[in-house]
Amino acid sequence: MGNKQENIAKRLIKGTFNFGLGSVMAKIIGFLLIPLYTLYLTPEDYGIVELCASLGVFVVILMRLGVPGSVTRFYFDYKDDEKKLSEYVTAVHRFLLSSSVVVGIIAFFVLYYFGDQIFKGLPFYPFMVIVLISGVLKANSDLQKRLIIGKEQSLYSAKLNIAVAIVSISLTLLFVVGFKQGALGFILAQLITAIIFFAQAQYYLKPHLGAVFKPRMLKTSIKYGSGILPHHLFAAFSPLFARAILAAKTNIGELGLFSLAARFTQPLTLTLSMFTFAFQPVYFSLRKEAGTEQKVTNLLTNVWLLAVFFFLLVVFLLPPLIPLITPAKFHPCAPLIPILSVGFLGKVFYMIFSSEMFYQAKTKYISLITGSGMALNLLVAFFTVKKMGAYGIAWADSLCYIVWAIIAFIFFIKLNPFRVRFKALLFPLIVAVIGLIAALSVPVVDILFRVLILITLFLGLFFLSDWRKMLVFIRSRFQR
Repeated sequence: MGNKQENIAKRLIKGTFNFGLGSVMAKIIGFLLIPLYTLYLTPEDYGIVELCASLGVFVVILMRLGVPGSVTRFYFDYKDDEKKLSEYVTAVHRFLLSSSVVVGIIAFFVLYYFGDQIFKGLPFYPFMVIVLISGVLKANSDLQKRLIIGKEQSLYSAKLNIAVAIVSISLTLLFVVGFKQGALGFILAQLITAIIFFAQAQYYLKPHLGAVFKPRMLKTSIKYGSGILPHHLFAAFSPLFARAILAAKTNIGELGLFSLAARFTQPLTLTLSMFTFAFQPVYFSLRKEAGTEQKVTNLLTNVWLLAVFFFLLVVFLLPPLIPLITPAKFHPCAPLIPILSVGFLGKVFYMIFSSEMFYQAKTKYISLITGSGMALNLLVAFFTVKKMGAYGIAWADSLCYIVWAIIAFIFFIKLNPFRVRFKALLFPLIVAVIGLIAALSVPVVDILFRVLILITLFLGLFFLSDWRKMLVFIRSRFQR
């Protein structure tokens, strides 16, 4: 039993590192290249890239109809029968390509006639056209990624993601820095990367393709995908709409400033992305064990405490980097970083308390949560963008995730798995709010004063929280 537990732990650690690090490699390198990119790109370029990215995410979700997410689940129903697995992969592959092409054609005509009215400052040709073509070409890669996860080929995944990052960033540097193509260079690099890895994914999938096409094998996958499709659509539509009205009500350059500020919050996003791979397995394993309610409570409160710690680091130390490493045209985006970072706290709170819904298979609540967040995002963005510009959109984004957090917590209390120490959650939250107010009030250039406030807040966290229990808990997990 001990060896089995150890093997599971090793698989989790290996998978977390390989899947997590590989998937965020491009973002890490991209973040480090911000000082170089800002020398060759204008705020308007960043605005175009941001709109293309948001449009691409939304269109891809429509193209896939939630089916790729089902592959990881149903792979295990067919993995022991090579013939049935090939029939299943063949059916899904043909469906994904067909649905992507059909949705792409429909989106082409919609954007051709209405794109200029919906997305001010984003030309239909070449930008929207390239986004649609790239979305279709990524169908193979989406299917490949799900099979890689099912087969637990984490090392292959890491190598593949690193290769994608190297190709994508090399092409971006070539077009943006070498050929000075601006935003178009960014989008062309993504298109060529999609073409290259469409072929690579086709080669990976080849052993599973060519079987008899059996549409009936798609029934369960489409049903599974339709259940989670609203969640993905809500999560993608609200940022797309908010960014579109920001560009329409102000200008594409204002959206570019917002986009750069969002890139400076990537340390938080990347940390959360990698941590999520490890959190749910640990949470589920603790919930399975008898008499571990106290350990689960400690896990939740300690994760929340660490989230506030990282939040304070970012809101105090990253805004002063803007005037140090970017041209003056980008300096106005520095105050947006603390506002956007609030969304990170909402995401963490949502993650730790929504895990109980997944554990109890109460996933019907998830779309309600994302739908409510979307509604607030759209309302705040619509009514604040004209007067507040990028600040209104930043608050709209963060308030969306705060709503996620609040509703997830309410459902957690409703499910009533165990008691939560409210004080352990409240005290770090108070410190975070005080830190946000201070970060927005203190000038960006007053670095020494910001560091002194940060140290004071850390001391407050130290005395208000039981750090000894947290350290004991972490040590016990590593010793298991």
